[in-house]
Amino acid sequence: MEKFLTLYREAIKNRGLFFLALSGGKTPRKFYAKLAELPEREIDWSKVHFFWSDERMVAHDNAESNFRMAYDSLISKIKIPVENIHAVRTDLPPRAAAVEYENEIKKILGSVNFDLILLGIGPDGHTASLFPATKALNKKLIFVANNFVPKLNAWRITFTFPLINASRCVMFVVDESDPQKAEITAKIKKGPDPNLPASLVKTADIEWLDVSKL
Repeated sequence: MEKFLTLYREAIKNRGLFFLALSGGKTPRKFYAKLAELPEREIDWSKVHFFWSDERMVAHDNAESNFRMAYDSLISKIKIPVENIHAVRTDLPPRAAAVEYENEIKKILGSVNFDLILLGIGPDGHTASLFPATKALNKKLIFVANNFVPKLNAWRITFTFPLINASRCVMFVVDESDPQKAEITAKIKKGPDPNLPASLVKTADIEWLDVSKL
């Protein structure tokens, strides 16, 4: 939590705004609940802009939606202007949704980078929706991709490595009380492996948050 607050304070001091990308899945719920409990003297949510590092192409009220998970566990419990919440337009076709989201990021952030991108790690080593052997892994010139994941037979919208690796900080949110998650986390920490996308994140500041210790 202290790292999160340090990044927030630095961003507010430097530009008056904090740009945060949330992770999806189930693992971050406990962390989001802790964030929601922060007193107003610690954080002014009106100065925070929320984005998502990836999203599933389902309605925002769908149980599988990353937006819904974050909304239920964090956003609905804090005072934040609706215009500070930048969700993926899942009502659009995948390619149009990715283009629209990249444009939204550029409009809001301008020439600055994300202060913090939260990421998870899947048992196959994927992070965001950068799955092994998928096309989005090789995107060099775009920040957001529409990525088809064959094993899921589904489209995902995902940040690409150029955007992730430009972030001031990436924080992997993991649960090392789960043996399977602990095993893949250990592999990622060993260093780059082309078969494990999460290991290819190389922003200057990488943090690890084990939610089992919160």
